[in-house]
Amino acid sequence: QSSRYIACKDIAGSFPSVEQSPVGAFLECGCDDIFTTKVMRAVLDFKWELFGGSKHRWRVLHYFLYIVAVTVTMWDMHNSTTSGKWEDMDFNDDSNVRTLVFVDIFFLLTTLTMIKNDLVGIWKSPGLEYFFSPSIGPWNIACTLTMGLNLFVFLVKRLHGVSELGDADGLLGYKSMNTICAWTTLVTWANMIGLLRPFPACGPFINMVLVITYQIIPFLGLFILILWSFGFAFYMSIPTLTNATDFQNNPTQMSFEDPFSSFAVTFLM
Repeated sequence: QSSRYIACKDIAGSFPSVEQSPVGAFLECGCDDIFTTKVMRAVLDFKWELFGGSKHRWRVLHYFLYIVAVTVTMWDMHNSTTSGKWEDMDFNDDSNVRTLVFVDIFFLLTTLTMIKNDLVGIWKSPGLEYFFSPSIGPWNIACTLTMGLNLFVFLVKRLHGVSELGDADGLLGYKSMNTICAWTTLVTWANMIGLLRPFPACGPFINMVLVITYQIIPFLGLFILILWSFGFAFYMSIPTLTNATDFQNNPTQMSFEDPFSSFAVTFLM
């Protein structure tokens, strides 16, 4: 063990041996990991507050404002009864002016801030470490992807137009756009977890949830296997030819007419 700390033995002055140096206190405590000791934790917390804490808090604030902007934008998109295109908006109407200022401009400003943060992170990190770092790489990838999808939904709404009174099919139809909007907004909010991990008040709980999630994945795989087997059995047991009147009193409009619908119904059951 002494060889592991040979470079640190003179950290507080010259000592006859490692055991008599400050590093010897770590060796005598029986800890295999030096970073779990109270002394090193205090040093790490001090360095965090001195060098990284303030910058990270500003990043949390930027991302929180971005989440608010995304939520307001998607809310306006889903609640609108018009196409939402800029060229169809009457800016003599005060409500359209408020939408432009408090929804569109707010969203674009926060999105540009997120893009700037990504570009700065890529520029300062060697290679593609910004996206492939084992600690924050996956979070950066998720944030960049959701940011791109949110911007795509916004531009489609304002340039092409999306309305439940218009086309329902296709990638730019309101059904596809509503689905993309819903799941992208969900992941955008979930990404906030990655930013809250360094804070002592919520970090331990987030780590606990992540550990439980990793441990429950095998159970979820087994659960999906059982659901699929039952759902496919239900699908095979139902006649293929049915009458249209059989679904008149079916408010969910779901049935066992194909294996995937059968799986969904079995999951709801």
